[in-house]
Amino acid sequence: MGGLASENRGEGANHAIIDVLDFAETVAPALDAGFAELRAAMDVYEDRVVARARPGVLASRRACLDAHDWPRIGPASPLLSKREMMLQFDEE
Repeated sequence: MGGLASENRGEGANHAIIDVLDFAETVAPALDAGFAELRAAMDVYEDRVVARARPGVLASRRACLDAHDWPRIGPASPLLSKREMMLQFDEE
């Protein structure tokens, strides 16, 4: 999902590692199957990637906005929060 999130939270490498693991476990076993099975595995993988990346993209966006508006920075700001996947942030 390169290019969708700003670099303000530094989560890209963590997501890439999990994406590769998920691909190996979900898609790789279907490579020798027929097209329908491979497409189904890809659909599952893509849905997981989007669900996993969405919170990080939103947090990165908010961190970028917070970095340019100092009064917004506080304990709830993703600019200062713990770096972990699947945190929930508002979709401003």
